[in-house]
Amino acid sequence: MIYAYLTPLVLLLCFFMAILFLFEWVAKLLLFLFLVLLTLLPFLVIYKEEVRDTEPTVQKENK
Repeated sequence: MIYAYLTPLVLLLCFFMAILFLFEWVAKLLLFLFLVLLTLLPFLVIYKEEVRDTEPTVQKENK
């Protein structure tokens, strides 16, 4: 649940830090990390939710 609150703040921080260092290599790195997080994070959250949903059914079948 904490991911839902911290992730947007981290993404915004990366974005604005990149604007601050517009012509630096740090800006390229932060923008790249921002784009990677923006594209991969939804899939990671969906995967975690799917694993959490399937775990109780596996435990019930074993009993």
